[in-house]
Amino acid sequence: MAVLLARQQAAQPYRIGKLNLRVWNEQELCWLMGNYPLVFLDTFPEDSLLTWLGTQLGMDYVAEKLAAFRDGFESRGNMMLYFLQNCNYYNQQELSDLKKKLRDYGKMSREELLHAEALALFDAGRLSAAYDRLVEARDALDEHVKQTEELSRRAELLKRKAGYYCDMAAVRLRLFDDKKALELLRSSELYAKTARARLMLGLMEQTEGLTEEEREEASARLAECRENALGSASYQKTAELFEKDRIRIEEGAREQLAAWQTDYRRML
Repeated sequence: MAVLLARQQAAQPYRIGKLNLRVWNEQELCWLMGNYPLVFLDTFPEDSLLTWLGTQLGMDYVAEKLAAFRDGFESRGNMMLYFLQNCNYYNQQELSDLKKKLRDYGKMSREELLHAEALALFDAGRLSAAYDRLVEARDALDEHVKQTEELSRRAELLKRKAGYYCDMAAVRLRLFDDKKALELLRSSELYAKTARARLMLGLMEQTEGLTEEEREEASARLAECRENALGSASYQKTAELFEKDRIRIEEGAREQLAAWQTDYRRML
């Protein structure tokens, strides 16, 4: 990554809707584009972004060039690379790696792109948006299945669909919606019996129908998760909170609850 100072800080931030984040300079925008390119690939460059670049960062020339490229039907991937090259945020090797990644995206089907974007959004903590993309990917896959007559290929696609249901269940679990997660895992098993779905069921302590070996694996993984949780910084911080006097406990609890509420709202 190239080392440079931010050339200009915006008076007003630019909001990246899909990530529910605001950026104040080109470096922050470049970092997000490099780490979550799929989030930008289907809309870059939006009119609002071009206006922000020109009015807030003084990048009129770059904004005008991007607008011209877009009017000339240049690929979005190439426009992203042009912007990043002009910002000098990434070095040549990093730009080359990103170019390859964008080229690989170009070879993907719509369903595969939706799934990849869902995983990126999940990684970014945007859980509701990730879930919506997974639903779209599943629906696109359904169309693919309908058009496929070869039995072995249909079985392969249905196994992929089972995996999508597991992904959706993982999102609902992160949103504390155990009931919906369980429903999704049961749906997954209608299309293919996968080790992942059965392990997730075991971790939710829904062991009916699991083999003894599967129960033991789930129990061991659950114990490991609990041990890791007890050793986590957030648990230690909460434990230390309850060692304080009543007034400080109440103050700390209010701060912790506010932080949790902020984190949860950002997931939605």
